[in-house]
Amino acid sequence: MTERRRPAALILAAMVAAGLGGLVACEGGGDGAPGVRGTGGEGAPAEAAAGEAGEAGVVRVWYRRGEEPAAVPRAVGGTPLTTALHELVAGPTAAERERGLTSWFSDSTRQVLRRVRLEDGFLVVDFVDLPRLIPGASSSAGSEALLASLDSTVFQFETVDSVEYRLEGSCAEFWEWLQRGCTMVRRP
Repeated sequence: MTERRRPAALILAAMVAAGLGGLVACEGGGDGAPGVRGTGGEGAPAEAAAGEAGEAGVVRVWYRRGEEPAAVPRAVGGTPLTTALHELVAGPTAAERERGLTSWFSDSTRQVLRRVRLEDGFLVVDFVDLPRLIPGASSSAGSEALLASLDSTVFQFETVDSVEYRLEGSCAEFWEWLQRGCTMVRRP
């Protein structure tokens, strides 16, 4: 754990010990350290469908700082894999944006997860409405940034061997939107 993440992890550990691990709303402190934003899993239709044991902890989601990927911590309030995806599509916090983090995902994409299912190492992430909400992501550079964020976020979990992204249940539609053919992405 890096020195910059330690304050957020200590706050989370104290909250979990106090029985407050379900919902955490802790933005980064004045020291410029990334904050931990959590989710209680309420209103998350995919929560029960995917992932690993729902023990309180921290997952990472990947956004961008300039041209480089940047991982930020998020508190787990349910299934870690599904929590990570919900937090990813919610986009960077205002404090993270002020520190230069960017993403195709934002508050307007918060509800784009249709279904998340993991079975025998094969993950399916099904989205709704992405082309309308983030049309620029279909450019070649845009799709690379989008896929880097998605792939980095899902492959942090050892239980994920491969992933298929879908749009409204269709792998072909997701990849056509990105001007490619349907692809199952394997762990690097």
